[in-house]
Amino acid sequence: MEYDLDALGGGARDLLALLGSRPSAQQLAEFVAPRPAPCLQNADGHDYYDAEVVWEVPDEPDAWARLARRLKPTAEDSLELLADSGGKTVSRGRVTRDKARWTLWANSRERLADFEEVVREAAPTAREVRRKAERMGGATHRRARSLMVESYLLDTSPEPERESARMQAESWVDTTIDTFGTTPREAARADGDARTELEMLLDDLDWRNDRQAEAGKPALMDVAWIRRELDISAAR
Repeated sequence: MEYDLDALGGGARDLLALLGSRPSAQQLAEFVAPRPAPCLQNADGHDYYDAEVVWEVPDEPDAWARLARRLKPTAEDSLELLADSGGKTVSRGRVTRDKARWTLWANSRERLADFEEVVREAAPTAREVRRKAERMGGATHRRARSLMVESYLLDTSPEPERESARMQAESWVDTTIDTFGTTPREAARADGDARTELEMLLDDLDWRNDRQAEAGKPALMDVAWIRRELDISAAR
């Protein structure tokens, strides 16, 4: 029996293509298993991590003053390394202080490493106390969708976490996604596979936001706003 692959949905086409390649039992099991959590990346293409390192800084007041001349103060005890990305201000690293303890944070291990070099120039005698790097989202996988998430600098807001999720959503809908080869806004207007993939991606992101909530963490993106903006209903 012959099939018109172009007339089938993306999932059916993928399955037929897999069956035609004489897959192993493991390959079949991977295909029918639930799709992995989306792989989150920042605008640099780095896997998204909650990455931080804590330093003990002996000459703290002088070191902080030196660093403040290079970075942007965002609070009384917080400085940020800022950059422009598509007309929006992105944080490439943040340092906060509690007396002689500084906590450096970035949204990827690569950015944290770069940020440490910048901060080390102002605090050359600092001593590392502890370090962590927690992946946000699923690991890289051939079946996992990729989703760009960025750390935007926010103005003073009564609900900064909600504002961040909304700002991320507003940027994302007009960003070209590799999976579609187009932006989510354009995919939503199209018929066929692009819109179907978009709907599945939004379901994945809803799932990720639920996991964030279970861990007591804020949503990564305002999916409800995206659905309203693109006129896409949630899965039932």
